[in-house]
Amino acid sequence: MSANIKASVDGTQAIIGVGGVDQMTVSNAGVVTANSFVGNVTGGGTFSGNASSATALATGSTTARTLANRFADVVNVKDFGAVGDGVTDNTPFYTAMIASVPAGSTIYFPKGTYVGDFVSNKSLILRGNSSTLIGAGNFSVIEFQGTLGSYQNLSSAPSYGDISLQGVSGLVGDTMVQLYSGNTRPSDNAPVNYEVIDIKSNGDVYDKVYSDQNGGTPKYAKITPIDGVEIYDFDFSVGNNSTSGIFVRYAKNVRISNIGMVGGSATTVDVRSTINATIDHVRRIKPSATGSGQGYNVALNITKYVKVDRVYGEETRHDFDQDSSYVTDVSGVISINCNSSSIVIAHNGFGGFISVRDCTIVTNEYAIVTSAQGSSSPNTLKFRHAVINNINISNNVDMTTSNFYVGIYFQYPTENISISDITVKNCNNANSFNYATGVYNNAYFLIRAYRPDDVFDIQNIVADSATAMVWVDNISSESVLTSGITVKNLKVDYFRDVVVIEKVLANERGDVAIEDVKFYESSTIYGRAIVTVLATSNALRKLMVRGLYDIPTYAKTIYLEASADCPTYSYIDTAGFTRRLSSLNGVVAGGTITQNDYLLRGDFAIWGSTSKTLSITEPIERPVTTGNIFAIFNYSPTQSLTIPANSNTVNNTSPIVILPGELHYFMANGNKWFQYRIQTGNSL
Repeated sequence: MSANIKASVDGTQAIIGVGGVDQMTVSNAGVVTANSFVGNVTGGGTFSGNASSATALATGSTTARTLANRFADVVNVKDFGAVGDGVTDNTPFYTAMIASVPAGSTIYFPKGTYVGDFVSNKSLILRGNSSTLIGAGNFSVIEFQGTLGSYQNLSSAPSYGDISLQGVSGLVGDTMVQLYSGNTRPSDNAPVNYEVIDIKSNGDVYDKVYSDQNGGTPKYAKITPIDGVEIYDFDFSVGNNSTSGIFVRYAKNVRISNIGMVGGSATTVDVRSTINATIDHVRRIKPSATGSGQGYNVALNITKYVKVDRVYGEETRHDFDQDSSYVTDVSGVISINCNSSSIVIAHNGFGGFISVRDCTIVTNEYAIVTSAQGSSSPNTLKFRHAVINNINISNNVDMTTSNFYVGIYFQYPTENISISDITVKNCNNANSFNYATGVYNNAYFLIRAYRPDDVFDIQNIVADSATAMVWVDNISSESVLTSGITVKNLKVDYFRDVVVIEKVLANERGDVAIEDVKFYESSTIYGRAIVTVLATSNALRKLMVRGLYDIPTYAKTIYLEASADCPTYSYIDTAGFTRRLSSLNGVVAGGTITQNDYLLRGDFAIWGSTSKTLSITEPIERPVTTGNIFAIFNYSPTQSLTIPANSNTVNNTSPIVILPGELHYFMANGNKWFQYRIQTGNSL
């Protein structure tokens, strides 16, 4: 019902007919009695001083409510004096409104530009109607915070997978709790390694503990959360101020959607100590500063069960950043000219259980990273369970400078990591990768992992150039080593190495499998090796290589540093595929050949510091298939390689000596190989 009612009372009685109102009687007492109303308004309804006490039925409803209650369903900020003129400081109006409305109220901002700080300690639903908000000097323009109790000691440190806490007290019903291990970050002594969980009154965890609280004295603190915060359709204009757009802490069941921010040196959306949140359609254009801790887009800290979708940023520092956060789903991030790492999935070294997919990233540093800056001993950390899929990366760095670039980088131990469907392009300076002349310039790795302790699966990777497509680090003091690396379906143009295994422990504990490596048809391709092992002897337990297509002319299949041996249990399979004649397995100076299955199938080369004689009992290549051809090339500039007379698999009554720089071809005939051609330099 809507009507503009204008009445004057003469002190006794007036009868007024207005629009859809047949007759209204005003008594001396100021009570207006309506004989009848058009619409669903109860006949005989009374107005006590104002129209808000009238009861009305909504169309199709069965219960009458007063107009005052109906109006309170959606609170208009202008009803409390707010002005969207871009000048008036509305902070006191916001404060009065928040104090007067109940939790769960919907607050409506008619489209305009509102100055002021909206700070609430109760849950509300804010609908911005594409309004622009300008802060008045607070930490953030919109802020919601529950409360955190004091920390108490636990009787034992929770570990990953625990389903109960030991030593909690005073719980009544379900409680939200924040754990803290006592770890501090070495750079500034700031505390790190938190986790927020829901527990029952007996201390049982509803899901499980996802972290290892193993730093110092384990503690917990109860949270009284704000439950049900929703924020929709706002843009923030903060100039050069260090003001965040939205800050939510100690909360649960949060929904934030359609948020934009221009300028400013703080964060667009900052959510902390929160369980269950959805954040989508967030835009950040050119922060005013992107130094350490500045210019973030979406940031999560100590959260669990969060979905982030459709984040767009231009010239930010990080478009997504999380720390001590678990069970996160991130999709649709688009970063344009990011000034640092676009997606940080563990900023201070703590976190896990994350999915990152369907992202496009143009950056001058890491595209996706777990940063180990949070601990002076990164070996004690472990990032568990990550799935990274369908990522398009453009490196915006001129690699002729001293910059260091990694596409996807895990800086500390991992467990159960899957990376697939990644495309990387060095769009800035192709001369950075002039490997044809042996100029590698600076470090450029597509995927790099420090000590993957368990499954590390990489599939479907395409790159135009890379110093190494996959680089796996370890250090000799570690007692835990890779148990399984799988690299499958790679394609690359300019490269030095396809897969590098570096500094692993000499305990034969690691397994590496490399399958289906393809190379672009380009005359400028250069490669050192398909697999490079920079390690101590017997470092790997098993190495399997198969499916190498069109191996570049100068690329070896295996390249070992001086102190390394090829693994005893290995499988090198290049036979049956189209390949250039000098597709070779190689060993560098000081290395040795463990024939066994290493020389099972495929071309290989020897580059040793001393002359070598192969065993007559071990095959140099098998199976022997009539008509098949393979080659042995001696890379050594001074030392020879000898196949002794009467080899089990070579038809030779006299020793075959392969001199430095010679390439010997063998063809299968019957059940043995025979030597049929020798190439020295360019002459056959």
